[in-house]
This record gives sequence, structure tokens and C-alpha cells, in this order.
Amino acid sequence: MRLLPSLMATLSLVLLLSACSDSVETEQAIVTQPVFHEFQDAHLKFGRSVWLGTCRNCHAFGFGGAPEVDDPEAWMPRIEQGKQVLYEHAIKGFFGPDDAMMPARGGNDQLSDDEVRAAVDYMVALVQFNSQ
Repeated sequence: MRLLPSLMATLSLVLLLSACSDSVETEQAIVTQPVFHEFQDAHLKFGRSVWLGTCRNCHAFGFGGAPEVDDPEAWMPRIEQGKQVLYEHAIKGFFGPDDAMMPARGGNDQLSDDEVRAAVDYMVALVQFNSQ
């Protein structure tokens, strides 16, 4: 019968720890969050931090018609236009086909031109990495 107190203690611990979670949905959301590649280049690391703070909100999930970084086919025509065009669209904003809209600076007025360019560079590198 010594097993019963041990089993009860274990069950109590499991119940206590499960109560720490807001919900099963929260746990699933945490588990299913995508992970985005980290490059060694300092400029791309900086761009990644900007991208995670602003650009990911749309470009990771396709919100508002934004091309997702895991969809190289959607990105190739954009990349072929050249980075200067991508920079301009990201800095000034852009209305694309099918009512897609890129807000200026990703909707974050606080971003400098250099921060936006770094985020674009990271996103292009990420798309190219994902297409391998």
C-alpha cells in the first residue's frame, strides 16, 4: 500500500502543473509557432530582429494578402524586380494585385529606412533559404 501515497503525490503534482497553463489551446499555439532561420551574418541577424518585431505578423501567416516567407513561388516575381523595388514598397507602402496592401514600414512608423531595408534583406534571405 506504499504505492498509493506515491501515486497520489504524483497525480497531485501533475494536476498542479497542468493548472499553470491557461488552456490546452495556449499550449498548442506555443508548440505550433513557426521557427525562422537564424543567419550568422550580423546584418541579417539585425534584420531578423526587426522582422520578428513587425513583419512576421503578416509575412509568416499571409495576413492581408502578404506573401508568406515559406512560399518561394509567391516571392520569386517580387525578388526578380530587385531589392530597390522591394525596399521602396516596404518603406513607402504598396497596393498589389488582388487588393493586397503593404503598409508603409509594415505599419510601424518608428522603423528607420535602414531597419526596413535590413528586414527586407532578412526576408529575401529567408525565402531563398526556404526554397532550397
